[in-house]
Amino acid sequence: MANNNLINKFSNSFKNLNSLEVLNLSENPNFNAEFKSEFKTSFTKLKEINLSYTNTKNLNNLPASMEKLVAQKLTLTEFPFTHLANLKEIDLSHGVLSGVGNIKPLFDRPKLEKLIVHTAKLRGSIPASLPATATIKEINLRNNQLTGKLPAWVRNLVSQPVKIDFAENYITGPLPDWDVNFRPGTQIKFEKNYIDTLFNEGNYKRFKKKFGNLDSSFAQFKLVATN
Repeated sequence: MANNNLINKFSNSFKNLNSLEVLNLSENPNFNAEFKSEFKTSFTKLKEINLSYTNTKNLNNLPASMEKLVAQKLTLTEFPFTHLANLKEIDLSHGVLSGVGNIKPLFDRPKLEKLIVHTAKLRGSIPASLPATATIKEINLRNNQLTGKLPAWVRNLVSQPVKIDFAENYITGPLPDWDVNFRPGTQIKFEKNYIDTLFNEGNYKRFKKKFGNLDSSFAQFKLVATN
């Protein structure tokens, strides 16, 4: 149903499609894809939905079965995700999220694997903790207005190949002194923040060799080797 010039909202008959597992409504800029309360209990098999580039104003009443939510280029004021315990992937990039007062529900997903919210005017501090059951494979919060200290849980993400991108925010340090062997494919980007990095000499050399993007030429990103 993507890019089909849909208009208005869902009709009541839509709830009869209760065997849906994947729903793609993207690229319908005149369609408001807000779920009605009865849909929340009707779509017990829905696992993936794409609402990108629609006229959707909120994400209320999404069914608890959801595992993947793609909703780019939306203007939102809240993240009503408390009941979405199965959510593994979230992509809210290119939206206007500056009106969201509490960003913790984004991170507080027990099965979270991928969180993509770049270039979305997201404000606030990154939560100090993640659910113990989350297994992050990719987290991209680039080019937002995030403040506060880099959370300690970032240090624990490198037990598997992971992509971390917190670049172009207002995050302060220190960056964790990772004393681990990074898995092949790991990518870490923190440039254009206010992070001081403290490494022992061996880790500093290894970090510089593996991650060219961690460069002291960025005035707001300092590398400091320690003995």
